[in-house]
Amino acid sequence: MPFLLTILFSYGIYEIITHIKGNKRIIIANILLTLLTIGYGFPVLAGYGTQSYFPNGPSPYIGDIYSYNYISSIINSDQNLSTVLVLPPTGSLYSTKEYLGTDIYYWLLTNKNVLDGGYLTSPGSHSLYWTFYSALLNHNKTLANNILSILNVKYLILESDALYFPRGVMPPFNITEINDSLSILNISYIAHYGQIYLLEYKNPVGLFYSPNTIIIANLSGITTYLSYSNYSTKNDVIITPYNHIYNVSSSQLLLLKSIDRNLHKAIIENVKQISWENFCIIVNSTGTFFLVFTQTFSPYWDIYVNGTELPKEYHFVAYGFSNAWFINKSGILKIRITMPIQEYAKILYIKYFSLSLFILVLPYFIMLITRRKKFYAKL
Repeated sequence: MPFLLTILFSYGIYEIITHIKGNKRIIIANILLTLLTIGYGFPVLAGYGTQSYFPNGPSPYIGDIYSYNYISSIINSDQNLSTVLVLPPTGSLYSTKEYLGTDIYYWLLTNKNVLDGGYLTSPGSHSLYWTFYSALLNHNKTLANNILSILNVKYLILESDALYFPRGVMPPFNITEINDSLSILNISYIAHYGQIYLLEYKNPVGLFYSPNTIIIANLSGITTYLSYSNYSTKNDVIITPYNHIYNVSSSQLLLLKSIDRNLHKAIIENVKQISWENFCIIVNSTGTFFLVFTQTFSPYWDIYVNGTELPKEYHFVAYGFSNAWFINKSGILKIRITMPIQEYAKILYIKYFSLSLFILVLPYFIMLITRRKKFYAKL
C-alpha cells in the first residue's frame, strides 16, 4: 500500500509541476520531495534508529510534552524488555487535551511493546487487548489479570484526560468507569504527572518462562481457560495450532498431540538481551520442556540449543500471539534465539525507500527531457 501511494503521489506531483512555469517548478518539486522524505521515508525506517530524530512521532498537534517525557523516562529506566498497556483504548488517532496524533508512547518508549487497542500490534495481542478491556469493565478479575500476565504487561498508563475522537475508530469510553475498574487488577501506583498515571502490574510471566502443563485449544478457548480461578499463567500454557498468525502443518500437529501434557518445568537461570532480535538464556531442566517467549510470534525466529538449531517443527504459537518451543533436551542448556531476517529487513527498507524516491523524481526528469526535445525540434 505505501508503494502504491508513492506512485499515486508521484503522479500528483507530475500533474502539479506541469501546470507551473519557470523556476517555481523546481522549487515546488523540491518541497514535495522533502515532504515525501519526511512524511514517508523516516516513519518506515523509524524502527531502525531514526526515531531519535523525531522523538514525538508524526503528530498533527502537541501541547505540553513534559508529562509524556516524565512518564516515559520512568518506564525507560527499566531496561528489561516488557509490555506497556495504555488506557483508554485508541484506534487510528490518539487524542488528549495536550496531544493529537498516533500514540506518542510508540515513539518515546524504548525496548518496550506498547498495547493500546490500535492496529500497530499483531492480531493476536490486539485481540487479547480488547478481551482484557471487556473483562476490566465487566469486573472479571481473574480473566483481566491473567491476560495482563500472559502479555507480559509490567506497566499500565492511564490517560485520564483522553478525549473521544469521533473521526477515529476508538469506541466511546468513560474515564471514571475505567478508573474505578482498575481496583480489580493486581497493580500498584508508581507516579503521575498532570493527568497521566503510571501503574505497575505485579504478576507478569516474564520474557521467557517454562510451564509444566500444556493445553491445546482454539482461539475461542483461550478466554474460557483464562477465566478459571485455578489457571496458573506461570505453570500452564495454551498452545493454539490454528490462529490469526500461523497455522501448524500436519506433521507439527501430530508432534504436538504426541507430547506429554505434563512436562518438566525448566529453571530460567539467566536471560541476556543483546538486541531486539537476539537473546541468550541459560536453562536448567531435568527433562524435556516447553519454553515460552512472550514476543510476537514469527516463523523466522531461530533457536539454537547448545549450538544446534532446533527443528522448525518444534515451534508453536502460544495464546494466539507468542512463541513456544518444545525442547527435548535436559541439563544445563545455553539457548540462543535470533531473528536474522531483521538484517535483511534493513536492506529491504533502504531499497524500498530508494525505489520510492526514484519513482517520485522520474516524472520530473521525463518532463525535462521531453521539453528539451521539443525545444530542439523548434530550432
